[in-house]
Formats: sequence, structure tokens, C-alpha cells
Amino acid sequence: MGVAKKVEEELKRNMERIKEKIKSDDILNRMLANEAWQINEGENDWKVECGREIVEIYKKLVNIVDKLRVVS
Repeated sequence: MGVAKKVEEELKRNMERIKEKIKSDDILNRMLANEAWQINEGENDWKVECGREIVEIYKKLVNIVDKLRVVS
């Protein structure tokens, strides 16, 4: 198996792990599903703010990985 294929498979596994971690958290899962409006007002502000940043970084990372797949 070539190096490029190994890197692609490792990226795919890591992206799936990150996605599973996000889905296991109620707030992050809602943000990922664009259901942020369902987040209770009583939630900790820091958790909501950090959650938004985590989900946005994940979405950007998904786009970068998709572009890398097209190039390679």
C-alpha cells in the first residue's frame, strides 16, 4: 500500500473519530446538525461558545480533507 493511501485512510479514521466525539455531546451534535436553536438558554455560555468553535473547525477540516482527496 502506498504512502498516500495510508495517509488518506488515517485521515478518514481520524475524521470519523472526531465526528463520533462531536455526536456524543448533545450541544456539539445539535450545532453540527445546524440545530443550534434547540440549545437551552441555561447552558453554560463557555460550553456553547467553545462548541461553536469546535464545530466550525471540524467543518473547515472536512472541507480541507475533501480537497486533498481530489488533488491526490
